[in-house]
Amino acid sequence: MKLRATILAFILFAAYAQTTVWAHDNMERADPGPSSQLDQSPHQLQLFFSEAVDGSFSRIQLLNAQRDTVDRGDSHVAPDDPRSLVVTLPDQLPNGVYTVAWRTLSAVDGHTVNGAYPLIVGPLPAEGVAVATSAASSQATFAPETALGRWWFSIAASAVLGTLLSWHLVFRPLFGRSNPAALPLAAARARQVAMVSGVVLLVGTLYIAIAQAAAAAEVPLWAVFGQPLLDLLGRGRFAALWWIRLALVLVSLSMLAWRGVRRWPGQVAIVATGLALLTSSLNSHGAALLSGAYLAVAVDWLHFLAVATWIGGLLSLVFVLPVAVHASQATGERVLARAIARFSTVALTAVGVIAVTGTFQAWLEVGSWEGLVQTAYGLSITAKIGLLVLMLGLAAFNLLIVRPRLASVAGAGSAAAAVLARRFSAAVRGEIALGLVVLIVAAILTGLSPARDELARQASGDVQGGPVDRQVNVSGLNARIQITPATLGVNRLAVQLPGSDPALVERVQLTFTFLDAELGSQPVVLPPSTSAPDTWEMTSPLLSQAGTWQAEMLVRRTGQDDARTALRFVIAGPGGAPQATSSVSSAYPLLPSPMVSLAYALIAVGVVVSAIAMVRALREPRRRRALQRQAALVGAGVVILACGGYVYAAESRNGVPLDVVNIRDPVPPDERSLAIGQDVYTTYCETCHGETGRGDGPAGLRLVPRPADLRIHTAPGVHTDGELYYWVSYGFPNSAMPAWKDKPLTDEQIWSVINYARATFGNPGQ
Repeated sequence: MKLRATILAFILFAAYAQTTVWAHDNMERADPGPSSQLDQSPHQLQLFFSEAVDGSFSRIQLLNAQRDTVDRGDSHVAPDDPRSLVVTLPDQLPNGVYTVAWRTLSAVDGHTVNGAYPLIVGPLPAEGVAVATSAASSQATFAPETALGRWWFSIAASAVLGTLLSWHLVFRPLFGRSNPAALPLAAARARQVAMVSGVVLLVGTLYIAIAQAAAAAEVPLWAVFGQPLLDLLGRGRFAALWWIRLALVLVSLSMLAWRGVRRWPGQVAIVATGLALLTSSLNSHGAALLSGAYLAVAVDWLHFLAVATWIGGLLSLVFVLPVAVHASQATGERVLARAIARFSTVALTAVGVIAVTGTFQAWLEVGSWEGLVQTAYGLSITAKIGLLVLMLGLAAFNLLIVRPRLASVAGAGSAAAAVLARRFSAAVRGEIALGLVVLIVAAILTGLSPARDELARQASGDVQGGPVDRQVNVSGLNARIQITPATLGVNRLAVQLPGSDPALVERVQLTFTFLDAELGSQPVVLPPSTSAPDTWEMTSPLLSQAGTWQAEMLVRRTGQDDARTALRFVIAGPGGAPQATSSVSSAYPLLPSPMVSLAYALIAVGVVVSAIAMVRALREPRRRRALQRQAALVGAGVVILACGGYVYAAESRNGVPLDVVNIRDPVPPDERSLAIGQDVYTTYCETCHGETGRGDGPAGLRLVPRPADLRIHTAPGVHTDGELYYWVSYGFPNSAMPAWKDKPLTDEQIWSVINYARATFGNPGQ
């Protein structure tokens, strides 16, 4: 069986189903919620998390002021929700301030997270209690023992896979009929290196289970033998992947012990080791994405395979190549030169894959220069890039200096060849040393929260809980916006305009949008206050959902421009506790769903097949049989294209992929955003859509069909934010609407012009 054919077996295991959730098991909400003030103690506490939790190592505790545990000690996963933990409480708890402490082990990626929040039973203490601005404080726990396990696994797996691939791609083709004696000696050394590395990999796989159990149970490594280890390996996602990994490692070792690196047993060992690497990717940050987890896992796996090929191949140059050169005797210099040339090709391919996949991962998990330099994850990425540059410098020395010089003197028996060989060996050892450090950094990265998570959590601090009282200055107007008490139920909504003439104020309006679900926008026109001449106010039960809201203020004055701005705030849930926001999830880009990716793939294949048919039609003689073959190819291409189009249409709404439809606008329509949007609209949109958004601009009057009437299409509830974003970014089908994304508009400009259009043309207050 050819090596190229066996590599296809990698794809089979990649179909493993991933749970699409968020990296690290963060708490989303709780019942009762953070900082709740209850008249009497509840019967139980229930916390909801962003990922399925491992019940064996996840728990909730209720602590009193003396930090004594006062719950019943029966913390468990809710029977009807694997992402929820429940603990029951005594019938009557004394009045006071309690602490709800929780710790989870993710059943998806194996990370541990802990957090706490206050809970009040009875009257509020005189000293008060801080109101939570999010669900709770939480902190991802970094465990050195699990980082060591990941590093151990990476090194050993790289050594096994790199040695096997190097044998088949680099060393085996070197030995022909002129040098038959060197082949078994080199194969024996490659087998020895792979076997030793495989044993290390097996021990490392066992250690990972011990380290994970220790981190999850918060006990020393030597204390996990018994119930903690049995609980970890008895059920859950980590257990399933670990047992699969162990089986694959044993298969690889068995093949090596039976027949070594040669022929099909060596190829089976390559496939088994590569699939063992996939089990690591299935526990990576990529496996915890809201959308496109399959794509992120595949990219992470390709990255891991390329790294293993490069670093493991370097190890084979140190331990296998000298044996091959020595066994070749008189032709040793030629063998060395050819080996360097062949490995350079393999290494260049691996480096190319590392660069492409690493760039994708950095974009996905870091996303900005700010994330690269202001978070621990980003700084680790920066260190990793620096080490990689040093490795590439040593590799370039071998590729550009040693390789051509050695090729020119090989076979001459000169001292120059020996000098070049020593320099080559020193550079390779330097690459290996740097590679080991790179793997250390990679092992640490896996235990850290991605930069996008950290930046989103920092930014979410701007969305405050509790009563809203904000001072704003927009279009020369001072305004004070108040929403009290900012809890479920009836709230006072007020806008104060100090220094403004009430007679010139035609309209004061607040438009409320719930950001945690698609519930549309609800405008409220505030009447003048009967007690304060500069205030417009009313009471309303409109804020009926706990979570994150957006309030857009519109003040219309006689003879002046409208004043518009927006703010975001948190409405408290039952008991007065602000609910968690989904700020972290919105920080990640939405990747195409599997079905959309399948549609793209089918369309690409259809185009290629049709192109092949056209080329063959031009080059082959016009005979009946040839024409039949060409017609069959064209028909196949058309059918494949049609299938791709059907799948894409099924995954779309109004021509917009379903992944994009439900995107929420991440840019608040405040004064800055509206100013940017107005500038973009005036520069790029007004010539077609007109000053009033009716589609009657000077260029729009000549278009067929006419540009969209923005008074209709930007009105609340007509189109989602995601649909508008997609059409502005990529154009509208069968119309003159062009694609504006990147050239020349940035994402911020696109969202800002959508904010401006909604506020100016789609606002019911117009």
